[in-house]
Amino acid sequence: MATLYFEFEELCPRDSNGRSITGMMLYGIAELTDDNDSDWHVASVTLENAATIKHNATAPFDAAIFKIVADEISDSRTELGEMAAEQFAAAVEEDLQDREDAKADYCFEMARAS
Repeated sequence: MATLYFEFEELCPRDSNGRSITGMMLYGIAELTDDNDSDWHVASVTLENAATIKHNATAPFDAAIFKIVADEISDSRTELGEMAAEQFAAAVEEDLQDREDAKADYCFEMARAS
């Protein structure tokens, strides 16, 4: 399972019609994780100088902020969404390579031990 901590800056929230809300920008880190089927989702959001908001936040303000950030980062049509998708794909590739390396090391050690 791959995890990526994606840093975002100047995320400008959008209203329900997709228009940018001027004068408001968010900064922070989003934790992206995979669903074990090559798809990923935003698991949590930590705004700069604020607490971490999980995907299942129940407080209305936290839930709204999480949705704003997650929607922007998950949308491959946005600049942040495209960057997140590219960085997550690289993280998955690195994770797969690490697993392959660990498996090869284990097999080598088992062969050497016999």
